[in-house]
Amino acid sequence: NSDGLRGLSLLLSYVYHMKGTPAMAKKLLAHALQRPAKGVDQRLNFIVDAVKRISYDPTVLTQDGWTTVKSESPQGASGGAFLIGRRVIWHRFEAIVIAYVHDDEIGDLW
Repeated sequence: NSDGLRGLSLLLSYVYHMKGTPAMAKKLLAHALQRPAKGVDQRLNFIVDAVKRISYDPTVLTQDGWTTVKSESPQGASGGAFLIGRRVIWHRFEAIVIAYVHDDEIGDLW
């Protein structure tokens, strides 16, 4: 690794070794860090692409406890997994709900 990416590589290595990191996320991180790159810019692009993919990859989400399948009826006051597949506007950005998880501390997340 180049000195410019050493800190980022160390951070991702830390995340890789954290207890509870999904197995597929580990594979994506390892691939981005070990894949042959022609230079620092290409390495950075590999890392950014991996981090983006981890945020929406269905296997990673499922391994992390998220539901990726729409329920047949609403669950609770917020609707739960029933909202999967729905188009939403969030902070002026259009998105599609792809997963749902309930967190006891902060509530429902999509």
